[in-house]
Amino acid sequence: MFGLTQATLVSSQSSFMAPRQLQAATPSGGRAAVAVTPVRCSQSLWGKVVSTSQAKTAVVEVATQRIHPIYQKRVRVLTKYNAHDEQELCKIGDTVILAPTRPLSKTKRFIVETIEKKAK
Repeated sequence: MFGLTQATLVSSQSSFMAPRQLQAATPSGGRAAVAVTPVRCSQSLWGKVVSTSQAKTAVVEVATQRIHPIYQKRVRVLTKYNAHDEQELCKIGDTVILAPTRPLSKTKRFIVETIEKKAK
């Protein structure tokens, strides 16, 4: 394809792109194995469920620490993620682990992997 080799195509793709399949032509003219790029960076998030009012969706608040750009102090930053909860097992106050997945909707990019601690 325009003088680019298969290795050039694979190395030029970013790891944050959606999955794409590349097929290389074999010398005999057939198709070779398919190379798939990863969906997202493989990091799990740990947070607390703050809302379950949507169907099959749990809103999870994840706390992280960042350095303030001027004062150089650690600041706690709270971020809310929409996560897919297929069986609707999560309740408000549960502590859960989120796993990255392909985009399931406009805002859902994570699934609830496990419920670590149930709310009282």
